[in-house]
Amino acid sequence: PVLSSDIVLCLIKPDAYKYKDEIIRRIEYAGLGVIHKVSRTFSEQFVEKLYSDVSKGPLLHATMRNFLGRPSEILLVRGGADILPKILNTIGLKTNPTLCDPESIRFIYGNHIPEELGEGLQYYRNAVHRPTNEEEVERDLNLFRETM
Repeated sequence: PVLSSDIVLCLIKPDAYKYKDEIIRRIEYAGLGVIHKVSRTFSEQFVEKLYSDVSKGPLLHATMRNFLGRPSEILLVRGGADILPKILNTIGLKTNPTLCDPESIRFIYGNHIPEELGEGLQYYRNAVHRPTNEEEVERDLNLFRETM
């Protein structure tokens, strides 16, 4: 697929993979178009690049443990010039699913009980990865190009 500025990459995480069809329907119901989807099991390198903002240590270790060896669904989502606010509102604004809008994907399909990692760190299984800013949009789309 041709990638343009009105497209973002979203990733249905392994814990929510069984709900992928329902999640895709919710994205489409929000007026966004899923223009490409593919199931993948990711390498450690891919996960490290996708979560380059997560420092090495317990959070990255928990992320790896939840991704490696398990399928995820990559989605390319198109939504016009205001794709970023649309996808944030549809999926959820916060990492913690309980702090997201009750109609958001993260609230509905995310785990409301975090995994305690010690040192005050918590890991949230929040169902779907999505970018939060233009820099992340670019990073994620570049990763998609490398992976496909």
